[in-house]
Amino acid sequence: MQVWAHTLVKNEEKWLWYSVTSVIDHVDKLLLWDTGSTDKSIEIEKELEKKYPGKIELKQRKITSPSDFTKTRQEMLDVTSSDWFIVLDADEIWDN
Repeated sequence: MQVWAHTLVKNEEKWLWYSVTSVIDHVDKLLLWDTGSTDKSIEIEKELEKKYPGKIELKQRKITSPSDFTKTRQEMLDVTSSDWFIVLDADEIWDN
């Protein structure tokens, strides 16, 4: 059984590292898609991708409207091939 996590990020430099590392050992793959960050989130995302090679799929998508958000969520679902998935907010930290 596989579990993937879906995370959309925009300007979450304060929490992003903690959020991803709180679940990364419990999922098989994490879709980490940035939606237009202007802070240090993209740098952190790239560091996480290097720290967990093959486990994090990093993409950048510019979201300018609610329909873009919906389309991006659907695209995440379309590429997911796991049995289960979780939606992880970029400022959400899971406790063991």
